[in-house]
Amino acid sequence: MSYSANEIGSLFRKAGIGAGLSSGIAVDISRAGLWLLVHDLAGDEAVLEGISSIEPHGSMERTDSQNILIDPVCAVLDGLSVFDLAAASTKIFHARLQKIDNPLLLLGIAGIAATDYQLRITLEFSNKSSFTIGADGSMTNDSSVPVRGADAVLTCQQVELDPGKNPKASSTVGVKDDALNKLLAFAAKTYVPATAASREKGAGAGLTDND
Repeated sequence: MSYSANEIGSLFRKAGIGAGLSSGIAVDISRAGLWLLVHDLAGDEAVLEGISSIEPHGSMERTDSQNILIDPVCAVLDGLSVFDLAAASTKIFHARLQKIDNPLLLLGIAGIAATDYQLRITLEFSNKSSFTIGADGSMTNDSSVPVRGADAVLTCQQVELDPGKNPKASSTVGVKDDALNKLLAFAAKTYVPATAASREKGAGAGLTDND
C-alpha cells in the first residue's frame, strides 16, 4: 500500500529506536530506507532486516587513510562510519567490505551519504553487480542487489554538485503490509504505557504523530 513518505520515515525511526538503536542512527537508517523506496527498492524490508539482526562490529584494518578493510560488515553500524571516513578523505577512498549482513540497506546508506557529503560512490559486489550513486542522489546499476553475506569493493570520490540538480523526491512510498506490521511492533516498544488518566484525554498510538 502507499503511505506518506513522512509517515513511513517516522515509523522507520521509531522502529529503529524500539530495536535499541540510538536516535541519531535510527534517523539515518530511516533516511536510507526512504531513499531505497523512492528508488523502487525494498527499503521497508531492508530496514526491518537491519534492525531485527544487529550484529557486533567486525574488525577494521587500515593500510592508510584511503584504504580500509572491514570484516564482517554490519550495515546498520559500520555503513554509517565508513562513509564518514570517506567524507574526511582528501583523495579517492577505497574500502573492502566483507560478509555484508544487509547489502540492500548498505546501498541505501550510500544513497544518503552521496548527497550529504557530495560523493560519487561505487559499490561493486562479489556477484558482479555494480551500483554508482551520484552526489545528486541519482543511481545507475547493472544488476540486482546481492543477498546477505556478499562482499563489495567501495570507491568514493568528492565531486562538485551541479546546483541545477536535486535529489529525487516523492511524497508517497509503497510499503508491504507484512513489513509494516512488524515495523509497527518495533515502534510500539517506544510508546509510554497508557493510564486511565491518559485514556480520558484521548491518548493513543498510531502510524502517524497526529493520531
